[in-house]
Amino acid sequence: MGLSVPPTLNFVGESWTAPVDVERVRPAQDANEVAAEQVKALLRLPHEYEKEEESAAPLFVFDAGYDPVKVQQGLKGTPCQILIRLRAGRFYADPSLASPPAHTGRPRRHGPKTKCSDPSTWPQPSTGYTFEDSGYGTVRVRAWAKLHPKVCSHEGRGSWGPLPIVVGTLVLVEAERLPRGETEHGTDHTSGVRHPEQADRWTWLVVATFTQLRLARTCVADLRLPWERRYDSGRLRPVRVHRVVSPLLAQLGTPAKPPKPCGRSPGRPKGRLSGQARCYPALKKTA
Repeated sequence: MGLSVPPTLNFVGESWTAPVDVERVRPAQDANEVAAEQVKALLRLPHEYEKEEESAAPLFVFDAGYDPVKVQQGLKGTPCQILIRLRAGRFYADPSLASPPAHTGRPRRHGPKTKCSDPSTWPQPSTGYTFEDSGYGTVRVRAWAKLHPKVCSHEGRGSWGPLPIVVGTLVLVEAERLPRGETEHGTDHTSGVRHPEQADRWTWLVVATFTQLRLARTCVADLRLPWERRYDSGRLRPVRVHRVVSPLLAQLGTPAKPPKPCGRSPGRPKGRLSGQARCYPALKKTA
């Protein structure tokens, strides 16, 4: 079961986000196509940046696991920018940078190969920048422009049409160290749901719970363990707010009516077994 969530990010060094929409990716769906449709639906809504003159197109950031070519094809013609995190991959430069073409055969479509896991294949970066940061130490940023990956699967697979070439910029950010406390990324929510409807409800419950934590972060006092770093009240991380939010929720109360007693439950009849839960086959997707 996958999950596609377009949250609102900021440039502050924290792990808080503001979830805008959530959609569960079903086994027969493609996460890249679902994400592209979510972005299009979000752009159709009125936003504050539309009031500003000469504002840049909104930037959408994707974590590792999304295919850059599929996302770009799904958002073709959409006024937005995308930035996708890559674990590893192979990219190719313009064929004009390769050795002189042979006199026979078809023209080259891919230039020299750049393998992310092999620095010996990296060309000279198009641009770079190095600076000092109090939390991350020496930070080095390098970018390679006009690179493209090879597309192995697309709608026209099996036809005689050429595979699409999507050109982009590959960015590498290297930091000397991570700030203290970067291991605290948030709270972990797990459940034992068995049906799609249960999974949908549980997904929205997690989003609602995280929203409550985000709204309560300025209303609670920090309960710091002796070995943890001190934070201002307005910069508490999700795991720290989750630790102390229970008393606040008890003070706020609930709009629900108090439960009515219904007597003692008869329970399961004697001699009757519940049986094992139904097993569903595991669906596997090809790479």
